[in-house]
Amino acid sequence: WLKASSPARPLHTMALLSVDTVASYVVEQLKAAGADSLISSAAALTAREIEGGNLNYAFCVQEVGSERSVFVKQAPDFIKVLGPDAKLGRERMILEVAVYREMGAALGAEVASKFLPPIYSFDKERMVVIMEFLGSHTLLQEALYAGKADIDAATAMGEFMGLLHAKTHSTKVPSEVAERLKKEYANTELRTVQMEHVFTKPFRDSERAAVLRADSAFSDELEGLRAKYRGEEVANLALLHGDLHPGSVMANGSDVKVIDPEFAIYGPPGLDVGSLLSGYILAYMYQVMTGADCAGTFAAAIADVWKAYAAALEANDLSGELTAAISEDAACFAACEVARTALGCAGSRGLPLKDEALLAKAEEEALGMARRVFLGRKGKGMELLLAELERFASNVKS
Repeated sequence: WLKASSPARPLHTMALLSVDTVASYVVEQLKAAGADSLISSAAALTAREIEGGNLNYAFCVQEVGSERSVFVKQAPDFIKVLGPDAKLGRERMILEVAVYREMGAALGAEVASKFLPPIYSFDKERMVVIMEFLGSHTLLQEALYAGKADIDAATAMGEFMGLLHAKTHSTKVPSEVAERLKKEYANTELRTVQMEHVFTKPFRDSERAAVLRADSAFSDELEGLRAKYRGEEVANLALLHGDLHPGSVMANGSDVKVIDPEFAIYGPPGLDVGSLLSGYILAYMYQVMTGADCAGTFAAAIADVWKAYAAALEANDLSGELTAAISEDAACFAACEVARTALGCAGSRGLPLKDEALLAKAEEEALGMARRVFLGRKGKGMELLLAELERFASNVKS
């Protein structure tokens, strides 16, 4: 599945690629990797930068007049959207390539090819990966906000998460394997980033979070969620993508590919499930607020993600007790991301409602929903989450 790695020491080590240099770089790297059939060195090539990523630079290199193309991603030693002063270790690209390998080994070649894009080359010197360009796919997040909640895609994502989590779960692998995964995917630097920007800062700094800060029961549940994210519940850990919102999934109908696993950790399975479902929930809220008639399809898709996920766990002999615990955790992780978004701390993932009154109403209801899920999820999990979707729709229409 991983085609090649570090084929040659490149020229101009550490230099950042640009639209002017990336095409010739790709030709050189693919030739060294023995993958030059992907892009012809004799062909005229075009290159364009792909916008939207927060951490890394990304490009598409394509043959003129042909569909043949590759995706190129480079990790600078800073957070791209914040600039060179916002330092971040470039080694995150090493972890991303490693976790693709780990996922591929856990899933097996046939299943991995269904869900993971192939990597053609990894240049460790310049922290550049060349992989399949998913030109026929779009971000799942874009599809959801466009009102398209493909049930088959939802089922496929549930299957992917369930298989990955079951096959790497701390109760299913030898203890020495679990210890290795915990060590190799501690991902301390990016875990710290997530801890601050997802689980701490929104609730600490937002004025609208004052009512949550004053609620000791909510604060206790939030601290418990942080402990789970830190991996303190050692009997319920698995290899995770770590940031599996719908912007980390490329979809073409029922065909899905999982991308950008640089936040990967060995952690609580409910994190991946909750992250994905939070994107579906936010898109559901958007559809309800704009009066679209597809909200029912979104609720069905959310239910199908969980149904396929739980079925994969059961098929791989994970206990019903653990599945129930993951359901509770997933509901809470989803609610946390919904709350962060409602507090205006999710950046480009915020609800794209232009009407300020509608946005304020949606955010108010979303915060109420998140609080109720935090406090009431024990013994209910997904059941409560789905009931809260109906409550949201009822409240905003009344």
